[in-house]
Amino acid sequence: LPKPFAQHSIAEMTAVILWSMWSLAAVRVTSPGVSISARRPVPAMRMSSPNQFDALREEAEAPFRKPRLFLYIAGAGSGAIGGAVTAAQLAAALIDHADQPRIMELVRNLAVDLVALGGCGTLIARDLRAQALRTKRLATGRQIAALRVQLQWPNDKGVVSLADLRSGRGRDSRIVITIGEQAAVSEALKAARGVSERMRGADLLVVPYCLGGREGQAALASECADDAHVAMPVLGDAWQQYVDENELSRAREQGVDLERYVLLVVVKKNGRVGQRALFPAEKPPWLVLLGDVDRRTTAGLDVRNI
Repeated sequence: LPKPFAQHSIAEMTAVILWSMWSLAAVRVTSPGVSISARRPVPAMRMSSPNQFDALREEAEAPFRKPRLFLYIAGAGSGAIGGAVTAAQLAAALIDHADQPRIMELVRNLAVDLVALGGCGTLIARDLRAQALRTKRLATGRQIAALRVQLQWPNDKGVVSLADLRSGRGRDSRIVITIGEQAAVSEALKAARGVSERMRGADLLVVPYCLGGREGQAALASECADDAHVAMPVLGDAWQQYVDENELSRAREQGVDLERYVLLVVVKKNGRVGQRALFPAEKPPWLVLLGDVDRRTTAGLDVRNI
């Protein structure tokens, strides 16, 4: 006869529960007309806006920012409340002509509260500034990724975005955006022709951007139409917005004269801006860039993401 429920051992009950779960799973998979592939697919998460995507990336880069901010704010609040209470006690002690040790103790406590409040406030401000810089950098990276260029490779003349030139996408390239007046950019491009083969071997791709407008850009395109190490920007609002809002505004803040100098922006294979540099048009840093890649390759360092 079956035993009463209370007389079953824990091991027996566990075995029955596990066998029941396994049987239900087997029926769900093997029943006619039911298969794993027939289940409703999980919908992919969609970003409602680029700003949401930037916020998620910023949170991924600084995953402990919110707990850290919570601690800073809690510390600042504790210091503020403690300081207010101690200040009231100190005022009452002064009014009542309390003894000197009591007053000195309250003064020390008030000083500790004020230091805690000021320190936590400084940490909060620094964290918020770092967050703003990260958000701006991510937005700039998204802008750069969307820029489009016309390739001039012998076997590829397509129009692609700079995101398509990242590592692992079949067209791995280090983008060197060269910004300046037509004469200065043209001078820099002439120097690059002497090391064109080396630049292609190092995956360096020069993208010249002329500040003189479409006429100057057309002259540059005609000048370097046969240069495989050059990709011409597909002009439009995206290029102008990127250059005006990021590179030119930064140059103006630093008082840079782009009539005599060329601004160089190196975008690494992982899509991040590696460096920004100013150089005279007659002394472009092509050999410096090539030497850096050669040294890293010789030393066995990573060259897939730089």
